[in-house]
This record gives sequence, structure tokens and C-alpha cells, in this order.
Amino acid sequence: MPDLPPFAPPPAFLPGSDALILCRLAQDEPEWDEIAFIAAHDPGLSLRLLQAEPLAAGELERGLLTALARRLQALGDDLLRAWLLADESAPGALPAAAAQAPLTAACALLLARETGYPRPDEALLGGLWAPFALSAQPAPAWWAACGLPPVLLDALAIGRLDAAALAGVHPLARLLQLASRLADRDAEAVALPLASVFELAPERLLALRADAAARLTRDDGPAPRARVPPLAPLADDPYRAAAVLGLLGASFARLAPRALAGRLAIACRLFGLRDTPLLVGAGTGGLLRALPGSPAPLARLFDELKLRATDPHTIVAQTLHDGVERSIFPVAAGSAAADSQLARWLGARGLLCLPLARRAAVALIGMDAGHDPEPGLRWLQLRLLDTALAALHAASALERERETRDEVFRLGFRERHRRLVHEASNPLTVIRNRLELIALRHPDDAALQQETALIGGELERVDALLRRGVDPPQGSQERPSCDAAGVVEEMRAVYAGPLFEARGVGFELQVAQRPATVAMPASALRQVLLNLFRNAAEALGPGRALTVTLTGEIIAGGRNCLELSLVDDGPGLPSARRTALFDAGASSKGEAHQGVGLAVVKEIIDRWHGSIVCRSPHGGGTTFQLLIPLDRSDAVLASCDTDASHGLDSLTSE
Repeated sequence: MPDLPPFAPPPAFLPGSDALILCRLAQDEPEWDEIAFIAAHDPGLSLRLLQAEPLAAGELERGLLTALARRLQALGDDLLRAWLLADESAPGALPAAAAQAPLTAACALLLARETGYPRPDEALLGGLWAPFALSAQPAPAWWAACGLPPVLLDALAIGRLDAAALAGVHPLARLLQLASRLADRDAEAVALPLASVFELAPERLLALRADAAARLTRDDGPAPRARVPPLAPLADDPYRAAAVLGLLGASFARLAPRALAGRLAIACRLFGLRDTPLLVGAGTGGLLRALPGSPAPLARLFDELKLRATDPHTIVAQTLHDGVERSIFPVAAGSAAADSQLARWLGARGLLCLPLARRAAVALIGMDAGHDPEPGLRWLQLRLLDTALAALHAASALERERETRDEVFRLGFRERHRRLVHEASNPLTVIRNRLELIALRHPDDAALQQETALIGGELERVDALLRRGVDPPQGSQERPSCDAAGVVEEMRAVYAGPLFEARGVGFELQVAQRPATVAMPASALRQVLLNLFRNAAEALGPGRALTVTLTGEIIAGGRNCLELSLVDDGPGLPSARRTALFDAGASSKGEAHQGVGLAVVKEIIDRWHGSIVCRSPHGGGTTFQLLIPLDRSDAVLASCDTDASHGLDSLTSE
């Protein structure tokens, strides 16, 4: 078996694998784990999927099926169908190594478990490909682009060893050698001499092989069968070609530009390209520019070249001008300097520039040989790029249209909000002026002075809340901390009467001790309490009561927090409301309520790294428990931190 470049076609799919997957894809909701199981027992399928998206560091340790399922799901059912229908790899007789691969993989997995090898999925994948690697020297280079762990790559490249040599190699290499021999037709004569190397009884080895063969049958994996008659080339099969092209179009529809570009990158490697080409078109000012879908770093570098569309030297401008395919191999000293740079950026010795039909664009591809590696797929690769580029243009235009529409909506909303704020500021100003007059008429009434000051402060906060939606955010001058007890007492003074006493509802405040300062602005805490007060007042009837308690410090999640509780003796919350209590939604209080009060409370508490819990048993009553982190800049806490650090230093020095 000759050594092949990483992007060349892998071994043929096992007969029946593609049909099994197409049957699974015909279901309403494809089971990607089942499809991944089929791919994990097929050397060609697994290899192509991992070449399309190489394994990340440590990914194989999380499971081969998980890795393959993620790639299959990223492809989507339409692109996966198109790829399987377009495949023309190695029709005819099934290679012996491919027929042996599923059994070798099953033996390798069972051997890994039997011998305690810590990464069994390495053994499973290595066993799937070992028949190809061990039957050829040097080993095929198919696996170089798959991101394999070094130990697995080395085990595949080590070649066939005798028993004496096996004793000194890594356990994975020994394991794959034995699995390959166990899958041989004459396993008893070939594999049993190696039993002593693994300290396993010969009978146990044969039992493992029988178990692996039975497992393949039991799991309904794609067992090798006689090859179906070779398919006609896709270009000569109009019905199959039409199906593939239709599926390609569907696979790129309704995707955002970023997701579409990611799918294009996988599709290019699946359909025989080494990577996503650089897509180039004519830009403004007579300059060439990289188009959406191009690899981002390469696109940025190309735009920085500032090549002109009329440049007679570079291969890109020439192909874009006359629509004639061109290639340079290798890029020699006489080539344009820009072409030499582009080849180096593409990591290749040559360049292939293909005109795209649907758009005034070209695709620039790096070449490592003087010929096309898959000439039969050239037309399909061009249609793939054309289809994806058209979808990218449409998606980008739709996104720009959406952004424009959203901006128009935001401007309109902002203007309406500005008018609302202007109209609301007039009565607020009148109320503030009246409060000031009342305070001036009764300068000796201390209680009245305090109450008018509190009401004035709340009016200022309402005004600030209204303006916040109109004016751009400014650097806030408010302290990010407050005295929680002081804020609660202010809220009682302002709202206990109109919200509770006027409705015949009791309101009680209990402060166990003066708590330390909490790490939350006073305005945020006021907003939380106001929403909770309003909810309680509307839920409680005459004769009921709300008790607000500050119980002091409590440690939650490793932090010192203030515990603030609101307890009522009302009817409790409906069960339907308890399941999504802090979600913004329809309220059960009537048409005037939008059901966002508790969602706002949760948002504010989360923003300041606190927590809130609600308990509402079926017997009645509701409790909201708030845990708000204490401000570590508080003088008392800061001194405690200093004392603790000194104590730690003294212990360390001893």
C-alpha cells in the first residue's frame, strides 16, 4: 500500500456502512450516537471524519463515540447525506485490511479492558486502523492530519514486531499487535505465541476473540459483505448528482454566517480539498478582497496585500479577469512575489486558482503536487464552493438587513422613550416642588422633614430609572456598597403605609444586629426590596402580615453574606408559578401586570453575586431568603482580614 498524503482518499467504506447511516438519517430525529457507532466500526468513515476535524488535545480520552457524534452532528443530516451519496471510493473487491478492521478494533478494546490499559478508546481507534498500518511499511500517512495522541500515532507507525521486540515497547503498541493477530483467520497459530508477552493464558485469548466476534454480530455493526456493483461516476449519474446538489444547498440554508463558514470548512475537507480555500472577489476601489467564508487569518493577510484587480502578474487577478483555471507548481522564482507569499501562507509548494460560476469570484487552493489529487471531484468541489458562497452572501445580506431593522427599531423606541421621560418629568418636578414647599412651611417638624427627604430621594431614583433607558451609560458615581439596615428602614418609612397599612396588611421589621456593609449599591437593593414589597402587598389580604428580618452574617458558597428574609403568612404561590418563579412571563395578578418583577430581582441579585431562594409550601405562606455578599472593604471585615493574614504569616514563619 503506497504512502498517501493526508488529504488523499482513505480506505473504502465497509459495504453497508453508508446504507445503514442513510437509514438512520431517514428517521425524524436522527440518533447521532447510533450513527457514531457505525462510523466507529468503519475505518474509512472514522478516518474521513477525523481528517475533516482533527481531534483536540485530550478529546479521545472522553470517548471515541462522543468525538465522532459531535462531528456528525456538526455536519448535519443534509451534508452527511450529500457526502455519502457522492462517495466513489475504491469500488470493487473489499481490501483484506478493511475486512479485518472491525474485528481487530473489537479485539483491541477487549484486550485494553482485560489488561487494564487506562485509555481504551485509543485501543479501539488504533485497532480499527492497525490492519492498514501494520501491513505496509512505511505506514500510510493518512493519520497525520487526525490529531492523534503521539502514543497512538507511534503505535500505528511502529511496524510488525516479533515476540522478542514486543516485550520492550509501549503497552498500546503491544496491544495493537496482538489484536491484529487475533483478528487473523488463523488466530490460533499466529496469536497464541504472543500470549506469554501479555501474561494471558492462550485459552483466554481465544475466548476474547470469540467474544469480540460475537459482539460485532450482537451490536449489528456494519459487517463486511460482498461489494455491490460499482456505481457510475457521479458526473455521469444525473439523478444521484441532482440529489447531491440539492442536499448541498439545503445543508447551508438558514445558517448564520459564522456557523455557515464552520460547516464549509468541514465540507471542503470531506469533499477532497486540503482545507477551506481563500475565496477572492473584486472589492471597492479596484482592489481584490477576501470574501466571507475564507479562513479568517488568511483573509486578513490577503486584504493587507492590497492587490489590484488589474494586476497582470498575480494568478488571482488573471483568473478573476478571464475565468480560466490556472495553476502554478511549484511557485518558482519567476512567479509574482504575491503568489509566492500566498503559497507559503497556504503551506503549499504550488497554487491552483479556480473560477467560481455563480459569483465574480475565484477559489485559491494550495497544491503539494503538480496535479489535482481528485480530478473526478473537481466539478463537485466547485459547486460546493459556489453553493456555500451564495449562501454566505444571502446570510450576510439578511444579517445586515436585520441589523438595520433593529437599529431603526431602537431609534424609534429611544425617541418614544425620550418623549415619555419628558412627559413624566413634569409631574415629578411638580411633586418635588410641593414637597419642598411643605418642608419649608414646617421647618420645626423633624419627622416631616425626614419623610419628605425620603420621598424626594425615591422620586429622584424614579427619574434616574426613566432616564437610564434614554441616555447612554455614564460612569456611575454611586458607591458599590451600602448599609443594608439603613436601606430597609428607609423603605419601611416610605412604603409600609401606602403598600401595607392602607390595605390592612401588617408590616414588621426585625434587625438582630447592625450588619456590616453589603457589596451592593443602595439603588439596587432598593429596587429588589420594592419589587418584593409590591408582590407581597398584592398577594396578601387584610389581616395578613409580612415580616422582614435581617439576621446577620452567614457563610454561603465560601463567602460571608448578609441574610435578609421576607416571610408572609399568605396563601402561598400556585404550583405552576413555582416552577418558573424567576422567569419573565405572564403574571396571574391581572392584565396590568407583566410578570417581570421577580425576574428583575433575580437579575439584580445575580449581577451582585448574591443568591435568592423561595419557599412556598402547600399549606400556605411564602419565604424569600436573600444572601448578599458583605463588602470586604468594610472597616471591621478589613481588620479581620488583616489579622488573619498576620496569623497565617506567623504560622508559615514558624
